[in-house]
Amino acid sequence: MNSNFYKDLKYVTDFSKIMENNNYIKIPSDWFVLTSDVKDSTNAIEKGRYKDVNFISALCIIGILNIDRELDFPYIFGGDGASLIIPPILLEASKKVLLEASKKAKESFNLELRVGVISLREIEKRGSFIEITKFKVSKDYKQAIVRGNGLELAEELLKKEYETF
Repeated sequence: MNSNFYKDLKYVTDFSKIMENNNYIKIPSDWFVLTSDVKDSTNAIEKGRYKDVNFISALCIIGILNIDRELDFPYIFGGDGASLIIPPILLEASKKVLLEASKKAKESFNLELRVGVISLREIEKRGSFIEITKFKVSKDYKQAIVRGNGLELAEELLKKEYETF
């Protein structure tokens, strides 16, 4: 199993080399992309509820990060949603976290949080891909840099074919 793929990924230290192809590697095909999106977030934000929207999105990331603090995986906070790329060992527990976050969004904030999961295999089968590198921003902080259209596909599917798992 390759649960430490991201943790063991070499990082780029020179920002001028961040776009070089040889610094990117495909995410393992047995990993998964988790997506979340606050439905009608634009309307909620226009009503001054940006903190609620941000909190719900952050809740997804925080909950999954706390499943196993030894594992490292990339995630992207989008303000009104999040994308996480996780190893298979985290899948079942992550689904529970996302479903609970969706429930809390409704109960506590009266907002709908759409959540979904798609495998890297399915992303590739649909003609998309995700490649990644890490950039060492400082001694203690490394940032994931993601390229490819796989995350956009996952978000598009979440919004168009919305179904919980």
